[in-house]
Amino acid sequence: DPDIVTNDTYGYPSPHDPLEEAGQTWKDAKEVTDEDGDTSYEAIDLYSNYESEPNELLRAGDVTVEFGTGDEIIPVAHINVDKAEVEIMTGQKYSIRTSVFPQNATNKKLKFTSSNVNIASVDDTGMVRTLAPGEADILIQATDASQISTKVHFVIKGKAIAGYNLLLDTATAVNNKGTNKENQILGEYAFSQGKLSTWIEQGTKYTLSFDWESRGNTKGKFHPQFDASPWDGGMANKIRVDVSVTDKGHVSATFTADNSWSISSATALQFRADNLTGNIKISHVQLERGTSETDWGQSPDD
Repeated sequence: DPDIVTNDTYGYPSPHDPLEEAGQTWKDAKEVTDEDGDTSYEAIDLYSNYESEPNELLRAGDVTVEFGTGDEIIPVAHINVDKAEVEIMTGQKYSIRTSVFPQNATNKKLKFTSSNVNIASVDDTGMVRTLAPGEADILIQATDASQISTKVHFVIKGKAIAGYNLLLDTATAVNNKGTNKENQILGEYAFSQGKLSTWIEQGTKYTLSFDWESRGNTKGKFHPQFDASPWDGGMANKIRVDVSVTDKGHVSATFTADNSWSISSATALQFRADNLTGNIKISHVQLERGTSETDWGQSPDD
C-alpha cells in the first residue's frame, strides 16, 4: 500500500483498504488519543513476534518477516538495558533492568559478568555492588545459541569499602576429623579472583574471620594458610586456634598484604591442623578488604 508511512518502530493505518472486498483486514498500530485530543499510534516493538489469525494480512515497513509453525526454537534477537552508563558511589547497589526480545524467545535467561570484580561485582539477577572507585563494564549475554550481548559501563566514585567476600563456596562449612598428624589440611576455599598475585594490593589491609566448633575428645591446633608460598603469609602469628582450650569460638584478624603476597601463586585459603584429634567444623569464612569485619556473606561470584 503506497499510502502507508512507516519507520523502524511505528506502524500507521492506511487511509484506505484495497482488500476490503476480499474480506481481509489490516493489523495496524493501536490508535491512542491524548488528553489534548491529539491522535497518535502506539509503538510496535522492533523485535517482536506476532501470531496471526487465519487469512490475516500482515504489512510492515523495512523489516524481515519469517513465518513458522510455532514449534521452532526462537533465539534472542536483542537485549535492551535501562541505561548504557551508570555513575554511582562506592557501597551503593544498582539493579540493571533488562528486556529480552522477542518476548517469546525460547530461552530468555541472561548471564551477567563484571570486567573488574574489585571495582564492581554483579550477581545472576543483574544486581551490581560497587566496591572501589574506578570503572567497570557489566557484560550481559544471552545464554542461548544467539551470542547476543550488550553491556553497561559503570563509573564508581568515592572511597573503597569492605564487605566483599574474596573466597568462593563459603556457604559450605569445613567438616573434618583430626588425624593427630602434622600438616593436615582440613579444607580450603578458592579465591574468587583467581591467583593471589593477580589481584592483591600490596600494603592493603585484609580481614579474615570465621566460626569454629569441635566435637569429641579434641586436642591440637589449627590455623589458616595459603595453598602455596608464602603459605603462612603471617596469618599463623595472629590466628592459631587451640581446640583443647575451648570447644567453639569466633575468630577475626587483620593482615597487611606484603610483597610475598603480591608475588604468590596461591589460589586458595586453607586450614592446616597440627596434632589434631576429634571433629572440627569451620564455617562462615570471610576474607575481605579493610580493617573492619562485616557480617558474613557469600562471594557475589558464587
